[in-house]
Amino acid sequence: MSGIKVPTSQREEFKKYMEVSGFQEKIIHMLVSLYEEPEKPADPLQYLKSLFEADNLESADIETLKNENTELKNKLGEANEIISELKSKLAELSGEGNENQAEE
Repeated sequence: MSGIKVPTSQREEFKKYMEVSGFQEKIIHMLVSLYEEPEKPADPLQYLKSLFEADNLESADIETLKNENTELKNKLGEANEIISELKSKLAELSGEGNENQAEE
C-alpha cells in the first residue's frame, strides 16, 4: 500500500463519515462473510460485488413490497366501507321485514 500522508483531522472526519453512513458496518459484515466462507472464492472482489448487488436487489424488493402493502391497505379500507354499507342495508331490510311480519 502507498504511504499517503493524510492529516489526522481529515482521517478522523472520514472515519466518522464512514461510521455515520453505515458503510463501515456493512463492509465489516461483508469481510466477515468472506472470512467465514468455507470455500474461499477465486475472486474476492467479485464475491464482495455480488454481496452489494444482492443487497441492492433486496432493497428493490422491499420497496416493491412496501408499495404493494400500501395498495392492499387501501383496498382493505374500501372493502371495509362496503361491508359497513351492506351491514346497514341488511339491518334496514331486516327491520322492514320484521315490521311486515308484525303487521300480519
